[in-house]
Amino acid sequence: MFISRWWRIISPWPAILVFVAIGRTLDVPNMEIAIEGAKLGDALITSGKGRITREQILSDYGKFQARQYLIQREAPSDAATVIESYIKEEIFFAFKQKKIRCDIRSLRRLPSGRKYDMYWQQSFDGEKTMLLRLDATGPKGLIEPMGSIKSGNDIPQARDPRYWGMTIFGTPVKEFLEGRPFGICSIPIGKPLLLKSVQLDGVLCDVVRTKLSRDYTITVWLARTKAYRPKRIEVADPNGQVITIVSNTFRSYGGDLWFPKQVVAEKYAIDKVTGKRELHSRTTLIVHDDFMVNIDLPDEMFEIRFPKGLEVYDFRIGKTFIAE
Repeated sequence: MFISRWWRIISPWPAILVFVAIGRTLDVPNMEIAIEGAKLGDALITSGKGRITREQILSDYGKFQARQYLIQREAPSDAATVIESYIKEEIFFAFKQKKIRCDIRSLRRLPSGRKYDMYWQQSFDGEKTMLLRLDATGPKGLIEPMGSIKSGNDIPQARDPRYWGMTIFGTPVKEFLEGRPFGICSIPIGKPLLLKSVQLDGVLCDVVRTKLSRDYTITVWLARTKAYRPKRIEVADPNGQVITIVSNTFRSYGGDLWFPKQVVAEKYAIDKVTGKRELHSRTTLIVHDDFMVNIDLPDEMFEIRFPKGLEVYDFRIGKTFIAE
């Protein structure tokens, strides 16, 4: 596990690496045109809902790193931990501007080896995150629902297709091109440079590169004909080794409306002994055909209704209350 602040921001678990031969260089792109195109693309899709499947594979090297991380953290020897090499989640995902609904079902394994049906309902109403865990194990080993409330958006971005395919790791494309602080921790970046235009998988893309803090670099292939959405993203370490690769394919919703159809992201780590780049993990996010965009969604969709009598812990005030 890579511990640096930057890595935690850009790698909520990456995806299938597709080595693509970059085609012949076309005309030199224009930054002003790219910014205007990105500004339009950032604003075109404001809501959506539908099914998503998320698959995550942790390599043998990734599992080794996870164990080393636990050792470094001096986890108690009797601590119950499960390191899953494969996880599949079926997700209902909806958004309306900043509001989000994310319901997750997944077959998981307890430290005892017994499998259970993970079922989480999460919502962010623009101010607070509500979580209803319908899979929680109570003190008697029985399933007892749990609820909680936190300030801000606590829903993992890795399950949001917009994080990978509509923005640059959560930063609007226009803001990224303008060189504004990057990511959820507002990391300063250098002045983005438009290097060239190329064909990538038959899509005309403008290639943009900029430096991040600690001499990391990020290169983005923006699809001109798909509202300047990121077709491909690469992050390289100070030695120039690519440690994150994201590849996106898009589905047309008519006109200039494009939304991710599939995201494939891959995370790498550099072995400290051999210096070789090793695959850490791979994540694939599939947006199903029934996903709809720019539709009316009720505000009630972005609120969790806790069952009557359920104990809910409110992190904002540090107290438990009983749902009515």
